[in-house]
Amino acid sequence: MNRRMALLSLASALAMHGLAGCARATAKLRYRLKIVVRVDGTVHTGSSVIEAQFLDFGQSMFRAPEAGRFATKSWGEAVAIDLKDRGFLFGLLERPLVSTEGFQVGHLLDVLAKFPENQRRLPDSLLSHVGSLQGEFELREPDRPILVRFRDIRDPSTVELVDARRISAHYGDRAALMEVTISVTQDPVTTGLDERLPWLESAELAKPGRTFAGKLPPGPRPASQMSLPAQLTIHNFRRNGD
Repeated sequence: MNRRMALLSLASALAMHGLAGCARATAKLRYRLKIVVRVDGTVHTGSSVIEAQFLDFGQSMFRAPEAGRFATKSWGEAVAIDLKDRGFLFGLLERPLVSTEGFQVGHLLDVLAKFPENQRRLPDSLLSHVGSLQGEFELREPDRPILVRFRDIRDPSTVELVDARRISAHYGDRAALMEVTISVTQDPVTTGLDERLPWLESAELAKPGRTFAGKLPPGPRPASQMSLPAQLTIHNFRRNGD
């Protein structure tokens, strides 16, 4: 099977129209992020359907130059993989704060760079070509979602990293990350993660500057002094148009 050129259709058709406000045009893309792992000899699959809205502000006088021409709004949830007796494994929507690798759902060019090279377009013609994207394909290692699990799924501060390159160190010799793919879909955006992670509805955790380790003190901190809970927020697991 050629994963780079099969099984795709555009889910949310290209919408070119004037917007209220300063954005000139928009395009919507709905895609599936899928992770397949093998644990204890059994293959487990998890996927999440995400919708991205790409905004082109052109040369708008209402947008600061440092903000850039393009912006992305995203809706969706982290990938949840049910490992049965082993609990849940999650693929994040955003990389941890100090990581230089990992999936970035909220970055326009980062998302579209995952599609095959012969389907990419220059940023200034991007919006008019979203509808031509085709092909399911595997993500490169640096672009794959960061994997995490919880020692106590009811407590976000118990989150811990699962090294995708050494997944057997976490789940035994027979464990392996088998496949991570991205593809366009017509399925609805995934919801319901709060049934497994009820703290996603926490008003306290949703406050600006609040991490799974609590509110961080002001000022820069060396990466070596930041625990994983201090690098994660609700936005790593759910996006509601932000």
